[in-house]
Amino acid sequence: MRKLILILSLMTLPIISFGQISEKKFKKTIESINQNPTDPNNKLFVSKSSDLIMFQLYNYPNFPINVSGTKELDKEWKGHKYEKYFIIVYSFNQLYYKLENKKFDNLNACVFSINKLIESYSKIIKENPDVKIKIFDEYKELDEKELVKRIKRLV
Repeated sequence: MRKLILILSLMTLPIISFGQISEKKFKKTIESINQNPTDPNNKLFVSKSSDLIMFQLYNYPNFPINVSGTKELDKEWKGHKYEKYFIIVYSFNQLYYKLENKKFDNLNACVFSINKLIESYSKIIKENPDVKIKIFDEYKELDEKELVKRIKRLV
């Protein structure tokens, strides 16, 4: 029985560790995605996104992504060219917030993620002004206090 367990462990170890990335690489990857918005069908984006997903699955499988902060956005980005990109940025910046802050606060994580979305959105529309989203434009005009108040109503 011990030999069987040992053999099964040795066989599954490479499968379990396949695709895992370190926390440091996770942070670099999400920062890269934040700073370099791209079409969600871009192969590099897809590869980086899968790294983020694998990191979460293996290291934080029970970490809940709170999507309530995107209630206003969901209506406008549905079917948008960058919808998948926005979802990845929002979701994994919440995990990034958790890794960077000892005390996790859901509201602050949502605001942090929205701010990252606004930064990315600003870069996108600078390159392609035809893909504007009204609610992002509204969020861009808010100061931090007003943004927190607005997101608080959603969360």
